[in-house]
Amino acid sequence: MEVLIELDLKEIGFEPIGHFTVMNSYNYDLGRSRFLSLGSFGTPNEMLFILQRNTENPKTVDDAVCIHNYDYDGYLTKEKLQNIVTALTPEKKEKAPLYTIEIASYECAECGTKHNPTPKPQHCKKCSNSFVGLI
Repeated sequence: MEVLIELDLKEIGFEPIGHFTVMNSYNYDLGRSRFLSLGSFGTPNEMLFILQRNTENPKTVDDAVCIHNYDYDGYLTKEKLQNIVTALTPEKKEKAPLYTIEIASYECAECGTKHNPTPKPQHCKKCSNSFVGLI
């Protein structure tokens, strides 16, 4: 099993936090004020947290949960880290094209009376015996 190296983190999308910490932390932005923070990667002190930033002060963290710890889980592999990131990030799907369907009117199958479109079939107001169907 290979331990994580800095190149692995950068390939996945983690970025160094920009200032010195004892844990040499790297962060991955999950959006909606959430991020992953990985510290001491590749060492027996390795830990991965998911954190929630304070919306009023982004330098403050409101919640932190350790989701991987070397002491309990062993070394974190590139594959395992990629799976965690994939599970926590929404898929970037292309928007489906919008189609407009125009329905001029509904017509009673029995008497032919036209009615305004409705989401469900209904009884004809004129003959009241037939359901209105789509033209």
